[in-house]
Amino acid sequence: MKLNKYIEKESITVSELSRRSGVPVVTLWRYVKGLQKTIKPETALAICEATDGKVSLLDLLFPDYDLTVEVRRKKP
Repeated sequence: MKLNKYIEKESITVSELSRRSGVPVVTLWRYVKGLQKTIKPETALAICEATDGKVSLLDLLFPDYDLTVEVRRKKP
């Protein structure tokens, strides 16, 4: 899920996400508004953890792509 969709769906403020993740408010706003595309891996991980994985590392590291990961289990 994209970061802006997460904020909208969860009705969370950028300030609250900043508090949970430790990422500065200004930095989060740049990602939410699409003003900044590149992200440090440690920042992406902090956001991913703060959203309980709802915003994935792939969504954060590759914001211009629609990346869907499907897990398939082998049948016994």
